[in-house]
Amino acid sequence: MLSFLSIFNGYFFSDLFIGIGSDFFNTTLFLNSQHYSILNAEFQNSLIKNFPFLFSIVFIIFTITIYNQFI
Repeated sequence: MLSFLSIFNGYFFSDLFIGIGSDFFNTTLFLNSQHYSILNAEFQNSLIKNFPFLFSIVFIIFTITIYNQFI
């Protein structure tokens, strides 16, 4: 229900929030040629791609050990 109302209000009242005759929505999906390196992230080393996950696991283990030392 909330998502329907959100889409409905966004569609009909966008001119109220952004301005009448604004070109905002036509220029939001512009891809700058300097940012093509982001598209090549699929071909990165697997260690680099998995670094956030590995760091999270290490941090969770670290916090559990610290917690167990003080309790």
